Amino acid sequence: MNEIPSFLTHYYESEYGPFRNICDLPESDWEAIIEREKNASTEFNRYSMGKEFFKNRCEAEDHLIQLYASKFGRSPKRRPSYAILGSFDRTGKMYRHPRKIELPLSVFEENEVTFIYEDHSHLGWTMGSQPKPVWFKEREYHTMIFSKSDLGTAFASYGWHEWIQSARSQGCWVSSYVEAHIWISLEELKRRSQVMGGFESFALPPTVE
Repeated sequence: MNEIPSFLTHYYESEYGPFRNICDLPESDWEAIIEREKNASTEFNRYSMGKEFFKNRCEAEDHLIQLYASKFGRSPKRRPSYAILGSFDRTGKMYRHPRKIELPLSVFEENEVTFIYEDHSHLGWTMGSQPKPVWFKEREYHTMIFSKSDLGTAFASYGWHEWIQSARSQGCWVSSYVEAHIWISLEELKRRSQVMGGFESFALPPTVE
């Protein structure tokens, strides 16, 4: 029997630290980050796309925020941090010197964490102005976000376990995980961490030396 994971994993670049969101940066900072990261030999170097990556990412995230507001009846107080439901350590290969932090789902209230399958980038295609790739097949859940209490129904209704198992068996990146969005601040996460004895950070093998 397939079980729904009871934890999240947040992956990040060790140099910059955890729970950061590039869409919080002013556009004036984009060029410096692109120059620093564009030639890194990571498995999926998003920064090699230049400013287009930032624009597409922030457009998709704006639609994610709209979905949050529609679901909970109010806008979030901040942009989210990102994680994976359960784990998918290949995600760390996006970073030069990756680390990860595991967080139990139990530390979050219903409106403090949401989920989307596969990840929110497709909102730029389904809700925004970005052209859809020829391989993309839009499904009902592509314009939906889910809370903790929705997960059981979502997995059962849309066959996510089977989709994820199939994607991973084929060595795919896309479709291999459910993306999670953490809507509380780093300060609040730290406070809850202290109450629970701390969240431990683990180093993953470096992508580049």
